Amino acid sequence: MTKQAKEITDTLVEANCDALGIGRKLASYYPEVWKKINWKMEYKNVKIEPKVTVNIIKTGNVF
Repeated sequence: MTKQAKEITDTLVEANCDALGIGRKLASYYPEVWKKINWKMEYKNVKIEPKVTVNIIKTGNVF
């Protein structure tokens, strides 16, 4: 699943699509940085390293 998440995030960055809302969080938590950068140009340089952890808590039929 981590490999698939990496492929998806790479595709999003390549398409210049901020579907995860990284820019919104950056603007909210670091407004001074947000004001200094051109997000449309900087987003393509974002490195996203997803890590998926799965805990199976129950087995059986899924409804």
